[in-house]
Amino acid sequence: MEATPALVDGCAAGDLVEIDHAGRVSVIERGGNLAVQSFSEHDAFDVDQVETLREAWAVEGGLVEAPPHLRFVVVTVPARIGFPRIEAITNRWSETTGSGWSFGNVFDKEGTPLNWW
Repeated sequence: MEATPALVDGCAAGDLVEIDHAGRVSVIERGGNLAVQSFSEHDAFDVDQVETLREAWAVEGGLVEAPPHLRFVVVTVPARIGFPRIEAITNRWSETTGSGWSFGNVFDKEGTPLNWW
């Protein structure tokens, strides 16, 4: 995958995936990135909020992407950074926006950790 999807859980940029005839995505090989997703609690994030997140992740090698309408953001971040650092950066930003966030490729549909990292 070239980019981390916001609406497809289980994968991130850098993963080698297969899409079956029904549109289901299966990860063939992990690329080492975690997907972090945040959807605005309001109509959209503002440009400054997204830029603040970009600046926070730039230092860590993370990539922040958002569509023009800014209703959600997706962060692609190397898993090697570690969960405590990823959670600290994301929680700090999330507190300023009032929006929650989640990992897109850490848990299965039942909430069990995938443990690929």
